[in-house]
Amino acid sequence: MSSLDPHPPRPPDAVPVTADGGSDDAGLFGWAPAVWTAGSPWSEPKAPDPGGNDSGASRRGGDDSAEASGTEGEESRDPEIGTLIRVTLGLVGGNCLAHLDALDPEGVRHTRAGLRRIRSHLRAFRRILDPAWVVATRAEVSWYSSLLGPVRDVDVLAERIGRVYGEDLGEELLGEIFAVLELARELALAPLAVVAAGERRRHLERRLGGLGGVPLRGRSGEPALGALPPILARQWRDLRDAARAARHDPSETNRAAVRLRTRRLRHTAEVAAPLLGSRLEKVAGAAEVLGEGLGEVHDAGACRVWLEDLARLRPHLGYVAGRLSMAEEKAAGELAGDWFKDFREVRRQWRRWGPV
Repeated sequence: MSSLDPHPPRPPDAVPVTADGGSDDAGLFGWAPAVWTAGSPWSEPKAPDPGGNDSGASRRGGDDSAEASGTEGEESRDPEIGTLIRVTLGLVGGNCLAHLDALDPEGVRHTRAGLRRIRSHLRAFRRILDPAWVVATRAEVSWYSSLLGPVRDVDVLAERIGRVYGEDLGEELLGEIFAVLELARELALAPLAVVAAGERRRHLERRLGGLGGVPLRGRSGEPALGALPPILARQWRDLRDAARAARHDPSETNRAAVRLRTRRLRHTAEVAAPLLGSRLEKVAGAAEVLGEGLGEVHDAGACRVWLEDLARLRPHLGYVAGRLSMAEEKAAGELAGDWFKDFREVRRQWRRWGPV
């Protein structure tokens, strides 16, 4: 089955302090680590504004940035980039650990979203992190994420079929399709059960628990206000180039490249927004919309492929599965035509905040 990219879940009402609010692709981006502001990391605050008015925020915080304010809280509002990275990774790692044993759909979604965010941060901040540590951590995170992938694929299929076609199919047909999906999920969970008590799983847990003490190198002592804009600019250029390629050749491979780069930009923008101002929040919000749209295209295409397989494997469901497959093909084609409009909005918000 093709890999489906889930929309990470909204966090529960009560979670440990080591949670990453960014694990919700549906709009939770201002998790605001305690380095800058008090309160729950799951809250949805606006970017902190030392001057009481963030309307003049710019790529370096504008006149109301911590750097310009000269207040006693200047140090806490402009941490070193190394401190920012450690706090960020520590929060994400804690969230992953909190959900690692939860294999229900919500738990899998939480964990896989957190692991994906860790990989995104490892890439964004790779020039500030110890290279050997990055390679080893990325290998462990990718390994476990690959085990969760097939489980999440099934969950996304079940959610989409129930949401889009549940009323039309009726209880009996829907039940038969869900029975096949339930069996597929049990098979997908088997490798996770095998590694659950293994040494590599325990090693992953230690890795996640130690993310707050990640080894640093190079210019990790630089102020975050100065270090973040070049990272964001590089990610924007990567997204812009991928979008241009996908517009000229709208293949699934090229659209996947846009999704990946959109996610990277959004993850970093969410981390930086409490420091760099509310306009960067809008960049993250626009990137979220773009990523969701491209995710819908991908999910519709993957659902079509699965339904075609179902029609071959279960002949008595062939007619229904074939009709649904054609509907998904049509939906994927319609959705695929909308993504560049969403990219233009990301570009517009980016130009309002930072360099072209």
